[in-house]
Amino acid sequence: MRATLLPSLTKRSALRRPWSLVRGSARGNLARCLLTAAALAAGCQSPEASDPAIPLPPTLNRDDLLRYSKRDFQQCTAYFYKDDWNSVATESARLLDLAQRWAEQQPPAGKQQEFQQAVNGFTEAAKSLRASAQKKDVVETTMHLRRIAQYLAVLERPK
Repeated sequence: MRATLLPSLTKRSALRRPWSLVRGSARGNLARCLLTAAALAAGCQSPEASDPAIPLPPTLNRDDLLRYSKRDFQQCTAYFYKDDWNSVATESARLLDLAQRWAEQQPPAGKQQEFQQAVNGFTEAAKSLRASAQKKDVVETTMHLRRIAQYLAVLERPK
C-alpha cells in the first residue's frame, strides 16, 4: 500500500525538485539524515577539538599574545555556556598568566596610560573570573567575561 500526499509528478517537475522523488520513503529520509549529519560533522568543530591546552612559549610578541588571549577567552566563554565550571576556572588561570605577560610588554608610544589601565583591568577581571567560576556564580562570571572582552578590545587597538 502506497500512501502519497503528493500528486503524481511529471518529468519536468521532478527535474526541478529532485528531492520530491524520494520524499516520504524510508530510504529518502535516511539519505537526508545522513547527508545532514555528514555536513554538520564536517563543518562544525567544537572548542575541545582545537588543541585545548597549547603550552605557552616562554616569550611572546604582541601579536602572539593577543592571539593566545583571544583564543583562551573564547575557550572560557564556550566552557561557560556549557556549564563546565572547572574548565572555566582552569582557563581563567591561563588568562591570568596571559594578563601578567601583557604587563611585561612595552606599551605603545603615546598610549601608555590607556595600555596600563587595560592591562590592570584585564588582570583584575581574570582574577575575579576565577573566583566567580569557583563559586559557580553566573551573573558575576558573565560580568567578568564582558570586562575581559572590553579590555582585550582596548589591548588590540593601540599599535
